[in-house]
Amino acid sequence: MYERLAVTSLLLASCAHAGGNPGAAPGPMVYVGGFRPEIDVLRLDLATAALTPVGRVANPPAKPSFFAWHPSGRFGYAVDEVDDGKVVAFTVDPQTGMLARLNDAPVNGFGPTYIALDHTGRWALTACWAGDHPASIAVNPIGEDGRVGPPADQRTFPVKGYAHFIVTDPTNRYVFASINGQNYVAQYRFDAGTGKLTENEPARAALPAGSGPRHMAFHPGGKFAYVINEQGNTVTAFRFDPATGLLAQIQNVSTLPADYVGKNSTAQILVHPSGRFVYGSNRGHDSIVIFGVDQATGLLTLIGHQTGVGAVPRNFEIDPTGALLLVLGQNDGNLTTFKIDQTAGTLTRLGAPLAVGSKPTYVGVLNLR
Repeated sequence: MYERLAVTSLLLASCAHAGGNPGAAPGPMVYVGGFRPEIDVLRLDLATAALTPVGRVANPPAKPSFFAWHPSGRFGYAVDEVDDGKVVAFTVDPQTGMLARLNDAPVNGFGPTYIALDHTGRWALTACWAGDHPASIAVNPIGEDGRVGPPADQRTFPVKGYAHFIVTDPTNRYVFASINGQNYVAQYRFDAGTGKLTENEPARAALPAGSGPRHMAFHPGGKFAYVINEQGNTVTAFRFDPATGLLAQIQNVSTLPADYVGKNSTAQILVHPSGRFVYGSNRGHDSIVIFGVDQATGLLTLIGHQTGVGAVPRNFEIDPTGALLLVLGQNDGNLTTFKIDQTAGTLTRLGAPLAVGSKPTYVGVLNLR
């Protein structure tokens, strides 16, 4: 199934000490899931960007479309994006990175499409896209043994509300959920002791009509957040007040080149660990848009667009060191690796894409501990 990734001789000097040392820790692992009953595990060599297949997880969910990782590195969690969707917990083998299914828990919603953990690792937060059913979000408890339980709290939205994303802020006191079909981000206060959500005041951060907010990413400085809009093909920048937990819109910028006239929808958005760059994926133009970030104001400036990222780049990931960006093409099943220029933010492709099977929707990197 796999094609060996042909890598260039380019070494990433900033992390050349990693990989190739038999006595070293196992290092970062890459996980690929999607709309198929398969979870593939690969080892990432940060020194060469080589990806080596390790194996395929036994007893996977039907549609493991998105994952989240416990702060301890000992457990992983996937949503099973089916009608009677659930959260599936796994243990992580600290030597091989392989996953072993631990238990399942319902989310009491339809088609969970996203999962995140709070910063304590005690709560799993899910968003249910739901299709022709009411959209919803849920908060499920996680035990010390990694097992996930039934929801401690839940919120339901209108049919075709399309809850697509959920996350806690850097202080872990607030929760935000993008309600794609209603053009707003829901704002909650979050009790990390009980898992309960309470609507903030105001309860919504509105976006321009037709935006379709999809994913969201906080700046590591904790004062800004960025939402990528699926239908509007824009990124909305917000100022974030950690005292009140409220978002205030400061900018709305296009993800597309000025002369592009074809169809497009956006998907993923990430902030570089340095806080200097924001990356977003365009499906149609098939590119990664690159913005520079003003550290004082949070405003974005377009740097450019990286093409050659695969057909319909639904999801991408930045490794924890900030050296590499890995992009999945949902329609061609290819995983492509890029080096990130730490000064300019631009991307350089490293070798040929790696085939990872049909309908991939998630790629993630986990450092084994």
